[in-house]
Parts: sequence; structure tokens; C-alpha cells
Amino acid sequence: MLARLAPEWASLPTLEGVSHYGQPVKDRSELQRFYQRELDPLRRLTSA
Repeated sequence: MLARLAPEWASLPTLEGVSHYGQPVKDRSELQRFYQRELDPLRRLTSA
């Protein structure tokens, strides 16, 4: 659950949907796209 990580990463939403620190939040789909975009090149490097 992303809300549990909100105190550690300011851009993750709390259960109320806002940042624990008042910063803009990222939604789950945006975070997944970023993770995949960054992870895919690393996977290609390790499988070569």
C-alpha cells in the first residue's frame, strides 16, 4: 500500500490522497510507468 510509504517518499499519497509533506503527489499508474521505463534498460543489460 502506497500510503504506508508516504512518510518516507513525499510524492506518494496518504490515504487522504495528499502528500504527507504538502508536496504534489504521483498516482500509482504514473509511478508504475516510471518504474518500468527505468527498469527495462537494466533488464536488457543483465540479460545480455
